[in-house]
Amino acid sequence: METSSCNISMERQYFTATDLGSHFHFSCQLALWNTFHQTRGDKSNGQTFSSRTKATFSRGRTWENNLVKRLDEQGLVLKRSSKESLRSQIEKDPRDHFYIIGASFKDENLFREQYRALGVSPILFGTFKPDFIEIWKRVEGDRIVFEWHVIDAKSTKSVKVVPIPNS
Repeated sequence: METSSCNISMERQYFTATDLGSHFHFSCQLALWNTFHQTRGDKSNGQTFSSRTKATFSRGRTWENNLVKRLDEQGLVLKRSSKESLRSQIEKDPRDHFYIIGASFKDENLFREQYRALGVSPILFGTFKPDFIEIWKRVEGDRIVFEWHVIDAKSTKSVKVVPIPNS
């Protein structure tokens, strides 16, 4: 078993996309620290939501459901099958533009080699569940190129996502 270079007890021991999003949204190392120091169930135990918060969540779910319905009516949603790989389904679909909804990905070894190359013990990543994946397909020379855009849908204008510049 690998040991970490720091002696912090990590109860959960993995990150989710939401955890990383919170870190960048709040620009706060504490958000990442809390991720590792919450035991299972800490986020919701005893937590009650106000009527206003519940209404906001409900409005967001309704908004997203309406968006999915509209995309589906326009024939822009890939109807997925568990019998075939996602990549194979994308390759076989005749459309040049469509969306994947309800996808779920898990790769605990994500970035493992990059961590090891830096001499740092790797961390695990939880399941990644993007709201939407937009797919664009095009032909370049003799091959098909897929362009993926991961979209985190928000029904409010108060949350802004700012891309991180490459350094």
